[in-house]
Amino acid sequence: MRIKMRMMNKALLTCFFLVACQVLILDFNEGIAQEAAQTEQVEEIIEIEDIEEIEEITPGDAGEFEAVSVPELLGRLHPAIVHLPIGWLMMVFIIDAVTFVLKKANWEQWGFYALAGTVLSFVPAMTTGFLNADYQLAASADRLELITTHRNLIIAVATICVLAFLIRFSKRHGLVGVHKLIYLGLISAATGLIGLAGHMGGKLVFGVNYLPF
Repeated sequence: MRIKMRMMNKALLTCFFLVACQVLILDFNEGIAQEAAQTEQVEEIIEIEDIEEIEEITPGDAGEFEAVSVPELLGRLHPAIVHLPIGWLMMVFIIDAVTFVLKKANWEQWGFYALAGTVLSFVPAMTTGFLNADYQLAASADRLELITTHRNLIIAVATICVLAFLIRFSKRHGLVGVHKLIYLGLISAATGLIGLAGHMGGKLVFGVNYLPF
């Protein structure tokens, strides 16, 4: 009987010891987990503190206006002035369509005046364009091919408009026959080419990948 009691006591002590060990192990593991979590939080805080505050800057806020030469300043006006010949030529195209397609003869004189305004508007547009080309090339030599194509197209359009004006001036009392066909062909070609030239100019302003074509 005593032997059984001793064996039971030993068994209870052994169970108590094992339970105590298990509790200690669980407490130890929990402490390690808490310590690891605190370490991660500290590291995360440090990473957040290391992030520098970035101030958003728009092109207009990038700094004060830098003094430039008069030719360069005039060249920077090209994106605004270039719309003049585009608008005038589009107006000529519409007036001529009404005059010769819809047979509105009383519109013919307005087409002559609009074409004169188109030719004159090329003077400031091309002058500022040539000045702006130097500024663009100084900023990025990679634009040489695009600038050259844009320039050649504008020269072609201006030349066509001058030829059309000479025909219109010589036949200002009325365009008929072959002169009318040549004139309308010139105006149609100039209108298409100035659209292409404007597209090239848009690539210079907004980037070559602004449109998919």
